[in-house]
Amino acid sequence: MIAVHILSKEDVETFRYIYEDLPGIVVYQNIDKDTLIEILEKNLGQDLMFIGHGDRNGLFDVDWKNYVVDEEVVPLLLGRKVIGLWCYASEFADIHGLHGFFTSNFISNSKEAYQVFFSDFPEEDVKKLNFEFAKRVSKLLETGVDLSLWPDELQSEINPVLSSPIERYNYEALCYYE
Repeated sequence: MIAVHILSKEDVETFRYIYEDLPGIVVYQNIDKDTLIEILEKNLGQDLMFIGHGDRNGLFDVDWKNYVVDEEVVPLLLGRKVIGLWCYASEFADIHGLHGFFTSNFISNSKEAYQVFFSDFPEEDVKKLNFEFAKRVSKLLETGVDLSLWPDELQSEINPVLSSPIERYNYEALCYYE
């Protein structure tokens, strides 16, 4: 598997725990689209994971000025298993017919939490939730659970009554596309 992790803000750094201790994952950090295209062209059979900030048009670069993943890259993603962990990755995947596991609007910092809930959440609490999500995803990768089962597996990990509203919000919109 190839993992592309764009560390444009400190809040996404926690997601390194997804791949950090797993063998067989080649990680590229803070690359640009041209470098990504070159990597994808040389590794046509590899599954892919993309982590960072983005929108329905793709995954932002480290400066949020351009996209690393966008419609230009889609032909190199089709037919592969893709894990997209950025805000609105699921919309990007749906628009372009990608196959895999994707997040929707995913709260990764207290500012985003405030924008959704109009309430303050300590940054440390949000960071802890990100860490728990990362470790859960890492376990799914390590144990080889099929991507189609990931949304249900992850949602079953949280208590619908006792969990944080951020956690419920993030997990309710996880999706898999065939």
